[in-house]
Parts: sequence; C-alpha cells; structure tokens
Amino acid sequence: GGLTLTSTAGNITINGNLATTGESSAGAVNITAGGGDITLGANVSISTDSTSDQAISLGNVIDGGSDFTLTLDAGSQNVTLADIGTGGDKIGALTVSEAGIVTFNGNVETADIDVQSANSVVIASGKTLDANSGNTWYVVRCVTG
Repeated sequence: GGLTLTSTAGNITINGNLATTGESSAGAVNITAGGGDITLGANVSISTDSTSDQAISLGNVIDGGSDFTLTLDAGSQNVTLADIGTGGDKIGALTVSEAGIVTFNGNVETADIDVQSANSVVIASGKTLDANSGNTWYVVRCVTG
C-alpha cells in the first residue's frame, strides 16, 4: 500500500527512511504539511521502486539543522517536489536515483543536486535550483523549464 501524510496546521518531521516496496506492488508516497514544512530530522531515503513502481510527491522540505540529505527513488514513476531547503534551511544534498519525470514546482537550495536517472526534468517557470557552489548533475533525456 501507499503512504499519505498530511498536516493541516503544522510541520511533519521525518527521522528515518520510508519505503513502500515490501510488496510486489509498491504504493505512492504523498507528504504535505499545509501549515508548515516537512523537516528532515536525519538523512532520509524514500523509495517506491518495486515490481510496480509508484510516484513520490513532497511538499516544502527543510533541514532539521545538520545538513541532512534526501534521496528519492520512484523507479519508472514521477517525482514531484515543492520548495526544497529554502528559507535559510538548505538540506545537505538532494538525490533522485530513479524516476520517470522529476518536476520541481518550487525552488531548491542544497549543497548538491543529483538526478541520476530520469526520462525528463521539469523546472517550473521562475523557479531556481541552487547547489550553493556544489554540483548539479542530471542524467536525463530532456530538461525543460
């Protein structure tokens, strides 16, 4: 099954890895904090890569204070992201190890941005990806924005 976490008035803190890959049919992961942010309390990996891959969708993600990293693996399905590491709370690194389409609907501020395998990367109009003097890597077929 999938995982949906929604906060209507506050933050959501993630202190460990999340995976919906225990069954042959993985479930999608959707996390939003309507009144706040998703805070990384540790290095976090989220995976929906299984026999039947599923999408990952995240609201605004910030660092919990130690430059934590975020790694996402949706297999052949899409990854959709809002703001990542903005407002002075940059994360240590953002890695998308595998996805169909990676969509950045918000700004990203991190030390490294690494999209290792994707069919395409879409950057919403007016949004920026800032690797803060680090590296930005894309292994994709198409980048649009």
